[in-house]
Amino acid sequence: MNMKLRLRLIALLIIGLNFSGFAQDYVQMMRDPNVNFYDVQQAFNAYWEGKIIERGKGYKAFRRWESYMAPRVYPSGNMTLPSQNYENFVQWENQQAAAGIPKSVAGNWSFLGPTGKPTGGGAGRLNFVRFDPTNSNTLYVGAPDGGLWKSTNGGTSWTTNTDQLTVIGVSDIAIDPTNTQIMYIATGDGDAGDSYSTGVLKSTDGGTTWVATGLTWTASQGRTISRLLINPTNPQILMAFGSNGIWRTTNGGTTWTQPTGTFTCQDAEFKPGDPTVVYACGTTFKKSTDSGATWTAVTIPLTGIGRLSMAVTPANSAYVYLLAANNTDSGAKGVMRSTDSGTSFTTRMTATASTNILGWDNGADAGGQGWYDLTIAASPTNADEVYTGGVNTWKSTNGGTSFTLNTHWTGSYSKPYVHADIHDIQYLPGSGTTVFACCDGGIFKTTNSGTAWSDISSNLCIAQQYRIGLSSSNATLLVAGHQDNGTNKLNGTTWSQIYGGDGMEGFIDRTSNTTMFASYVYGEYLKSTNSGTSWTAINTGLPFGGGGGEEWLCAWHQDPVTATTLYAGGRTALYKSTNTGTSWSAVGTPTGTGNVIEFVIAPSNNQIIYAIKSGTNAVSKSTNGGTSFTAVSTGLPTTVAPTCVTVSNTDPNIVYVTYSGYSGANKVFKSTNGGTSWTNISTGLPNIPVNTIVFQNGSTNDAVYIGTDVGVYYKDNTTAWIAFNTGLPNVSVRDLEIYYPTSRLRCATFGRGTWDSDLYSAVAAVPVASFTASATTICVGQTVTYTNTSSGIPTSYAWTFAGGTPATSTATNPTVTYNTAGTYTVALTATNASGSNTVTQTNYITVVGGSGAALPLSEGFTATTFPPTNWNIVNLDLGDTSWMRNPTVGLAPTAGNSMWFDNYEFNDAGNTDEMRTSKLNFQGLSSATMTFDVAYAAYDATYVDGLEVLISTDCGVTFTSLYSKTGSTVAAGNLPTAPATTSLFVPTAAQWRTETISLTPYVGLTNVTLAFRNLAGYGNSLYIDNINISGVAIPVAPTASFTSAPASPICTGQTVTYTSTSTGSPTSYSWSFPGGTPSTSTVASPTVTYAAAGTYNVSLTATNAVGSNTSTQTSYISVGAAPATPGTITGTASVCANTTGLTFSIAAVSGATSYTWTVPTGATITSGQGTTSVTVDMGSTAGNVTVTATNTCGTSSAATFAVGINPVPATPGTISGAATVCSSSTGNTYSISAVTGATSYTWTVPTGATITAGQGTNSITVSAGSTAGNITVTATNACGTSSAATFALGISTTPATPGTISGSAIACSSSTGNVYSISPVSGATSYTWAVPSGATISSGQGTTSATVSFGSTSGNVTVTATNSCGTSTAATFAVTLTSAAPATPGAISGTSAICESSTSNTYSIAAVSGATTYTWTVPAGTTITSGQGSTSITVTAGATSGTISVVASSSCGTSASSDFVLTVNPLPVVTQSALTNACANWSSFALSGGSPAGGTYSGTGVSGGMFDPSVSGVGTFPVTYSVTQSGCTNTASASVTVDACAGIEENNENLVVIYPNPTHGDLTILGIDLDKFKTIELLDVSGRLVEKWVVNSSEMNLNLSKHAQGAYTLRINGNGLEIVKRIQKN
Repeated sequence: MNMKLRLRLIALLIIGLNFSGFAQDYVQMMRDPNVNFYDVQQAFNAYWEGKIIERGKGYKAFRRWESYMAPRVYPSGNMTLPSQNYENFVQWENQQAAAGIPKSVAGNWSFLGPTGKPTGGGAGRLNFVRFDPTNSNTLYVGAPDGGLWKSTNGGTSWTTNTDQLTVIGVSDIAIDPTNTQIMYIATGDGDAGDSYSTGVLKSTDGGTTWVATGLTWTASQGRTISRLLINPTNPQILMAFGSNGIWRTTNGGTTWTQPTGTFTCQDAEFKPGDPTVVYACGTTFKKSTDSGATWTAVTIPLTGIGRLSMAVTPANSAYVYLLAANNTDSGAKGVMRSTDSGTSFTTRMTATASTNILGWDNGADAGGQGWYDLTIAASPTNADEVYTGGVNTWKSTNGGTSFTLNTHWTGSYSKPYVHADIHDIQYLPGSGTTVFACCDGGIFKTTNSGTAWSDISSNLCIAQQYRIGLSSSNATLLVAGHQDNGTNKLNGTTWSQIYGGDGMEGFIDRTSNTTMFASYVYGEYLKSTNSGTSWTAINTGLPFGGGGGEEWLCAWHQDPVTATTLYAGGRTALYKSTNTGTSWSAVGTPTGTGNVIEFVIAPSNNQIIYAIKSGTNAVSKSTNGGTSFTAVSTGLPTTVAPTCVTVSNTDPNIVYVTYSGYSGANKVFKSTNGGTSWTNISTGLPNIPVNTIVFQNGSTNDAVYIGTDVGVYYKDNTTAWIAFNTGLPNVSVRDLEIYYPTSRLRCATFGRGTWDSDLYSAVAAVPVASFTASATTICVGQTVTYTNTSSGIPTSYAWTFAGGTPATSTATNPTVTYNTAGTYTVALTATNASGSNTVTQTNYITVVGGSGAALPLSEGFTATTFPPTNWNIVNLDLGDTSWMRNPTVGLAPTAGNSMWFDNYEFNDAGNTDEMRTSKLNFQGLSSATMTFDVAYAAYDATYVDGLEVLISTDCGVTFTSLYSKTGSTVAAGNLPTAPATTSLFVPTAAQWRTETISLTPYVGLTNVTLAFRNLAGYGNSLYIDNINISGVAIPVAPTASFTSAPASPICTGQTVTYTSTSTGSPTSYSWSFPGGTPSTSTVASPTVTYAAAGTYNVSLTATNAVGSNTSTQTSYISVGAAPATPGTITGTASVCANTTGLTFSIAAVSGATSYTWTVPTGATITSGQGTTSVTVDMGSTAGNVTVTATNTCGTSSAATFAVGINPVPATPGTISGAATVCSSSTGNTYSISAVTGATSYTWTVPTGATITAGQGTNSITVSAGSTAGNITVTATNACGTSSAATFALGISTTPATPGTISGSAIACSSSTGNVYSISPVSGATSYTWAVPSGATISSGQGTTSATVSFGSTSGNVTVTATNSCGTSTAATFAVTLTSAAPATPGAISGTSAICESSTSNTYSIAAVSGATTYTWTVPAGTTITSGQGSTSITVTAGATSGTISVVASSSCGTSASSDFVLTVNPLPVVTQSALTNACANWSSFALSGGSPAGGTYSGTGVSGGMFDPSVSGVGTFPVTYSVTQSGCTNTASASVTVDACAGIEENNENLVVIYPNPTHGDLTILGIDLDKFKTIELLDVSGRLVEKWVVNSSEMNLNLSKHAQGAYTLRINGNGLEIVKRIQKN
């Protein structure tokens, strides 16, 4: 530990003892990027000191986080460092692309699994589940290390397209409801905080590709996002909620701002149906009523809160639920609810010792891990149904007042199994029964309201693996340790969990595939001899479990020579077992600090073991099987944490060590002499942690593979590092193993399971060309040395150097000279037996000639662009940090801005970083000076930094020091401007100093670069501001020059201002202006007027003490005048209205540049405007065509041309002629009066008619057809045709045969008044009737209806229709005469027995021939309600039986009657006595009192003869009693009154026996405790006391006969105790 860190921890120990026994401060500290990692560790240890470590309390979750962070932040403790994975990997990708190198040039990875959950296990951790807003069958889930996954079938199967999304966590997604191709994801890990957020990403193609939005952060800002919301009515509004507060965009993510009232929060929701109302919570609650623009705090009743989660429900949009974890142990604090849209809250449940719904058991355990897993969901269909998630899920059906355990992480208590640690619960939109839960084991689903749950992780490939162990002989057999999901085995194609908990390192005995080894956290080791079916602990003699400070993951390995020998790390000493783990003993203690992180046993000599720890002498070596160790760390870094070590299988002196952290120069080191010395082989790797390394046994060129936080890389003695990632997701690789029988490389990833690839030797063939240059910017005449970095073992090289000498080369590392300024391309082709590859770096070399920028230079770093334009940063040693812009610290006149180097947080000791200015030109100067302001304070006397200022005159190839200062105190010649401080130095205005450096020795040079070099010593912050470089120019004679405004040409009378732009500081001027007024001047900027058109010269002589110079501009000013009036316009003077294509033109006007034409109202210019000729479409209005001529000096007066309009004829007048004619008639004449101006007429006639004479005149003769229609006529002249006059012509035809004659077909002989009729015939004017012989028409002849008197002869009645065009054929109707009355009707149909008073009883007969009416009679009391006179009647029954009769009648007489016997059954007599009243909280009771017996009850709250007050509710409810006898039903009714009986609830009723209940009068109470109870009271439903007894016996017999039937409450009172029981008196 360095002294600077040690001092901080000592201070923490002094002031931080109050951590113990109080709130879980470490939880909040974990989430604060400004807190140091080692402070968090100290707080955690202080909190847990003396406490029992239990499941589900967050202990293990912290330790997992700690194991991840520790190597990555060593030794600074800066918790923002791990999130540099994203930035550094992207930077490396960009560098590769710029060098023309593919992102991956090797590897052919394929997925081994597990796909979904292994048998008996879990898939992996998920943060959230969300639904497509337009299709709830489409789901999205996000994993902290496994990317974003999508299901389109409700979770049956899953896919991902984020494999190549650079490694970042996914904590939420928001989808545009109007276009689901647009979506946003929140980056980082919002729950566990494994990684910080880089902001919000956006996709516009459904998640196929992602780009940064305007909310983009650097990892060093240390921020997380937990929730994203998109406004459902305006999806341009999006909000992100997280550790840095609330961020809001109103333009789809382009720009973001923080609203008023922003605060740290982890959950948020819109009010259902009203997105103007938004809620957010963290440890407090706030509300917005303007769509998130401003936020207001709301007081909540619970305090001492560590974290809140919230839920809303569309079932009651005013409800807001809050689930609270406490801040002392992250257990449950309680549940609160708002019923007024978040304005106020009430506590629904306060957690007790038995209701800790965040614990790991059934509620009776204490504490929890609410900081890690906390969620709540409310049903969208039932506002009182709520689920909560912590370790387990709980459910409430009464609005959060009480909860029952719904699922358990082991399936205990007869509850369904759902994996532990619930991060999100969501109802399927619109469903009250289907719920999803995301947890550390994947995603689970219930479709029956939580009765049963199923794991739907399906093919989610999100396993977080630590280590894998391969069989030595079976390619499809391996074991893998999974975070949260145990040790798992792949056998063939099947994955299964073979041991639970957190799986760490495991392996398979190389001599027996049935012997397997597994481990749990803190070095708990297990062994199985039956392929994982059962396990035995093998820890005898071995410290484990964390109590001894063991590592989270304790490495252990099988001796490569002796299979029964095992070694174990993870402790201070190395442990050894010689009996396959039955017993262990400590052997030697490797050098270094802390525990053995990893070790390796040399296969070629198992007495040689290399081990790694941390700190100084972190790498050590044993040559006696681990008995003793010697440090072999000389030359290895101490400011990064080692992670892994590997050794050659044939040479124990060839050994490699890898490092975590973010020191770009310290990733992998190699020794070929057993650690005596080391070579840094890190060049070419991205600056991300290296986690593991494996040596390829049998390789002749020392091939190794490393696994990093982003992917796998390969190197051997002949190649640079090669990205070995083709087909592999961008994911953290934690372990690498090689299966040698088939040459397969296997990797364990933390988030995407196990992957498999060919070895490099099997896939690497054609080389990949690449190179670097000693410099890419040089001066003319300088040289560049190129270094070949090609991979793939090239055997020859072909270089081309545009602009260089030589222009080509076949050398491996050529040197090239450039003699001409310019930008040049370099290309390299690398070749071997497998082929060639070419890389071309376009515009790679810049050769600077010419001059730099002229002085002065002034830079105060006020612009956000950094480095400033054309400046550049040179990180000479690839350290962790470099020069930055500080936007808050600076010195006037640019206060608030400066250039800053953070030597305080970053240990860049021994490294140098330069900020170089742009190229400067010192030519033409007599002297030059640079000043700048500096502020610095050392950390202490040991940790001191320095500043050096340098100059280069050869385009940056070499530099000379001009200034160099360091020191720890404020003293002359020292750098500090303020006393040393162990806090981050931020200077006051008084703590700045201005430095001055003379640059006069360099005047006359044209390419000068200044550099500010930080000399890092891990001290404190260094600030530079207000850099000013200026010079004094050498005096010279002036050079005359000038400008004028306005520019030529000008117009007569216009004034011109001349301005001298002469250089050389003239002291006098002499101007000459021929044609101008004035014509001469001696001022610097004279004003001149030109009265006459023409072209004129201008001359200026500028003079100073050195001399004079004259500039004469010939024909400089051109003066013009406005044009003359245009000549005569040519064109047509009289036209028809709306004529098109008319042309009007003039002769060109001298000096005119354009022309402006106008035309009469309604006319338009279709072309030619601006020229001498226009084309016009006229309207209907006469008027003038005008034109003016224009140039820059003005516009002429207008020339004018009058245009007249000729009219179209008017519409003809009324057409004269017959309006109706007969079909086919001829000689019909039609005419109009003559129309003024018309030259001809056009007539049309109806279809079928013809014009026989007069077409073209105003009178025609027409022959009619058979079709009516219009006669029309229009008038025409040269300007057009009028609209038409119209005349309707009707056509008359002979009438059609009349329709059917209506009347009686049978009539009585000699009868009168018989009416026969037809419907009117179209077009008929009269009708002619004829009757049989002997009959006469008494009236109606000529009409459509005739009245006939018959004789004694039958015959036909006929009728014809007539009009002016003819008579129709006759319609005929046969009439038969008779003298007989109708026959007796047939049998009557209907029901013979009906109930008294029944209605709608129908009786009918068949129609009787000749009958014209029917007469019905019914029994007394029965009434005919309809149908009398017809063949069917409807009757309402009386009380008397009898006969129904009917007769048929006609004019010839009445028939005999047809009879029907009707029986009328009486209704039963039904009564119902008064019914019992009841309380709303009573159980259901039987109904009685109905007579006669055997009837049924119906009504509200009635079912099966029982009345249920809980169904009816409070009120008065009618109850109907129905009885049926002989098929006839009658009813009687009574009412039941249900009272709320407020305040009366049954209580302690089980302390006594009360019977019978219901009772008819006598009531017995048994088992009364005389010491406790004194009186008995009887209360009615309103709570009124109606009778009271004194308790004098343990058995009391009460008589309730005198009380009315109904509901009562019996209350037995005693000494502070009360028994309450509801009684029913019948």
